[in-house]
Amino acid sequence: MIVGMRKVANGELKAGELVLVVSMLGGMVGGKIRGMIDRLRELTQALEPAGRISELIMQEPLIEPMRADHVVVAHDASAKGQILSAFSEAGQVERSCIQDEEGREVAVGAKLRVVGTCVGDMIAIGEEDEAVWEVAQLRSGRRLPYFTTAKLEEESNRRGAKAGQRVRGKQVDGDSVHVDGEYLPLCLNGERALRLVAASRRSLAHHLSDPSGKYPLKFFFTRKLAPSKFKGHIEFQNVEFRYPTEQRVPALRDISFTIEAGKMAALVGHAGCGKSTIFKLIKRLYDPTAGNILLDGQSLKHYDVHHLRRKIAVVAQENILFDTSLLQNVTYGVHPEPTEEEVRKALQQASALEFVEAFPDNIHTCVGSRGLTLSGGQRQRIAIARAMVRSPQILILDEATSALDPANEKIVQAALDALVKNTGATALIIAHRLTTVKDCDNILVFDEGRMVESGTHEELLKIPVERHAPRGKQEKGAIKTGFFHSQWDHMIGEKSAQDDKITHDAEQQLASLRAQVQELEQQVERFQLAERARQFESFAEKFGSPGMLSLSRAQSDPPHIEPETCQGWSSLSLRKGVMDVPPSPLLLHERMRTA
Repeated sequence: MIVGMRKVANGELKAGELVLVVSMLGGMVGGKIRGMIDRLRELTQALEPAGRISELIMQEPLIEPMRADHVVVAHDASAKGQILSAFSEAGQVERSCIQDEEGREVAVGAKLRVVGTCVGDMIAIGEEDEAVWEVAQLRSGRRLPYFTTAKLEEESNRRGAKAGQRVRGKQVDGDSVHVDGEYLPLCLNGERALRLVAASRRSLAHHLSDPSGKYPLKFFFTRKLAPSKFKGHIEFQNVEFRYPTEQRVPALRDISFTIEAGKMAALVGHAGCGKSTIFKLIKRLYDPTAGNILLDGQSLKHYDVHHLRRKIAVVAQENILFDTSLLQNVTYGVHPEPTEEEVRKALQQASALEFVEAFPDNIHTCVGSRGLTLSGGQRQRIAIARAMVRSPQILILDEATSALDPANEKIVQAALDALVKNTGATALIIAHRLTTVKDCDNILVFDEGRMVESGTHEELLKIPVERHAPRGKQEKGAIKTGFFHSQWDHMIGEKSAQDDKITHDAEQQLASLRAQVQELEQQVERFQLAERARQFESFAEKFGSPGMLSLSRAQSDPPHIEPETCQGWSSLSLRKGVMDVPPSPLLLHERMRTA
């Protein structure tokens, strides 16, 4: 500005040109400065969540384990034998005599998950007697042949196992595995042909019994409890929960209830009352803010979270299918991986095998992204098969049929009933259609985060609907008692007082008509008895004899003539015990005299 003023004074620059230059410089420089200030504000907004993320990363996880499993290394046969003797067939640690590399003792009740070998194999520990073996890729590229005997002298006519295929079988010696009546070699032409994928303690000990085996062996134990099977007894003790993103409003308030092992419980209530939150707490996606949740008498926090979730199967309203084959969708996350026969059995129980076998590639059919090549009912049945193949101890059904049409709903509901029956698991069901939970052992009713009622379907319908006085513009006050009864009436359809009166009057008229009909029947019966007595009195007067029935006996005990006596009585006709045409007098007298 000063330089420009001097040039204007010297006549080198006009005043208008100076104003134009100053305005242009002010706009360009000022705009850039304002832009930098705005960018600094946006940068501050970006750094704030970044700082929060860094803080979360530095914190120790509350649910997911911070530390990995206990790793116990066996460098020789003596250490291996000591470790193998410390846990049961199911992989449960029975006595505390094992220490990991950090010197920490492996707790009783922990589970051996995996054994790592020196050649890089990872062997999962299961409970089945038969081990799971995977066929290795041979250098020749050919299939692995089956043999007729354990000595591997003669090849079988059976088609060989392809690379990557998993089979179940028992190792009979150091050279072969018995599979479905035939034998597969562990090694073929000096090349390893089978590798152990999953085994029980006994199968693992047999596999590692070779004294010339290579070391070290790594045994991975869980840090918390991991029982081989849960009974399924669930108990909530004064549980309160608030979501981390909204601490001001509790999602659950002082919830206490018990679900017996192997029973079926339903959670009902309007949207937002806390039903799905309870499922999230059982799966330990969150921990309660206050109170405690027990499973088989132990707090959920004492169990290994990954092991706990493997024992829980979920069938939701919208189930995620991956862009892979039906087989891999059903077996996803199952350890050890089930065989194709077990998958087919699960599909059959889920009423899905019929449409799966109609596909050209059968169970190897690719379902596309999110299973878009399947219908809604088919996706639900695949999800049910996925749950069945896991043999869960806790089963969660979250509105599994609400998005289906009536035809598919009936099929899927039958598959769900089979799932609950076949697994014997403790089942928890969320359903807005109350007709689907009528047969549950216990129904828990929630309202605004509180459990307000519980009982069977019949018990809850006996609770009368009572309301508070309406407030403001409310037509009806808030429900005081009878929450389930009110929902049931709303779903089935409430009857008006006029309809109730009409029904009551009709029932009274029907009862009156029934009484009149009964009176008429009694009159007809008395008339028939009198008519019989008159006929016999007439017969007695005309054909009287010492053997004839008296009038008083005929009135008290109507006569009964046996069919044999009626043979040859051509003129006698009986209809309901009443004589329409009298018999021949001489023939009647003779028959009754000789009788």
